Amino acid sequence: ALSVTGGVDSRTSAALFKKRWRDMYFFTYVDPLSREFGIQGMDAIESKRLCRLMGVSHRVGVVRAGKRRFREFLEIWKENTAGSSDIVAARTAYWFTHGIPGDAIHIKSSVSEIFRSFWRKNRSLGRKSKVVEADELPLTLARAYNDEGDFSVSSFKNYCEQYDFNEASIKGYDPLDLFYWEHRMACWQSLHMIGYGAAQETIVIYNNRILLDALLRAPQAARLESSINKSIIEIAAPELLDVKFSQFRIYGALFDRIWRRISLVLLRDLG
Repeated sequence: ALSVTGGVDSRTSAALFKKRWRDMYFFTYVDPLSREFGIQGMDAIESKRLCRLMGVSHRVGVVRAGKRRFREFLEIWKENTAGSSDIVAARTAYWFTHGIPGDAIHIKSSVSEIFRSFWRKNRSLGRKSKVVEADELPLTLARAYNDEGDFSVSSFKNYCEQYDFNEASIKGYDPLDLFYWEHRMACWQSLHMIGYGAAQETIVIYNNRILLDALLRAPQAARLESSINKSIIEIAAPELLDVKFSQFRIYGALFDRIWRRISLVLLRDLG
């Protein structure tokens, strides 16, 4: 089962599995209580178009959590995650219990964004091609988490000093790439994987050191243009490039800014 957004990463995964399309289950989930509900809605529209081109069925699953059954699942989920993840992730995992065939393996396309220098495109960092000097790195990493407070900056400073984490010591690699993989994926993606495990077997196919080592050697200019991913698609399933990559996520993001305030109120009722 492949979760699809219609974007570069899940489209790359779809291309790689072209020979198995007829045996696969394609889906996109949206959660009205998610802080990214608007973006998810745009993703669902793009995914429908993409799967229609592929000639496969596609399900848009709206995450709904009935109170009694969800609360029973929530207790299991909390034990699995030691209470270290948020309730929206729990709602998604709960949807997996009935939204995906029970014998399916859920394939996620996370980590692929590192191939395209994801954090170099982060507007808050503002340094697409600039070398990040050692004394600037703690603040840069804090900004990646949208937190420039003293505690966050000093914590990242200790992190960089303790592990000798700087551009000079990791020759040939971008510190933002490695940090995204080793820190962001460990703090965010791993929690989701643990939570999903309570409902569904989930695999991140790109979380592979050999694969990352090879693809991160590509010139940064090419990676910023998503050239690696697009080349894979062009070789494996060029027809997937016939559907334009979404230009409407910005509208979803604007919607989300408003919806976040509303969803926070609604989430209080779920505990």
